[in-house]
Amino acid sequence: MVEFSHLSLIAALCLSFMPSVVLADEDHVPTYSQITLLDAVKKAEAEGYHDFYKVEFEKNKYEIKALDKSGKKIELKIDANTGTISEGHED
Repeated sequence: MVEFSHLSLIAALCLSFMPSVVLADEDHVPTYSQITLLDAVKKAEAEGYHDFYKVEFEKNKYEIKALDKSGKKIELKIDANTGTISEGHED
């Protein structure tokens, strides 16, 4: 049986979402100077968020639904230019 690390699984899932993310908001496709989807997920994971279950790109921000450090569902917004994370409402 092949085992994948947690981060490898996240990367694979993120890459599988990329076509739908780009197609969902063609007017706001990230440029090369912006952080990538994978970088956004890694940044959120480094801050203690986990179990990401929805990732979207809209209006220059990644919107990520995940669990916070205490296990509560939360929506994060990560600025694609700066990488700044802001917590939205509880999902």
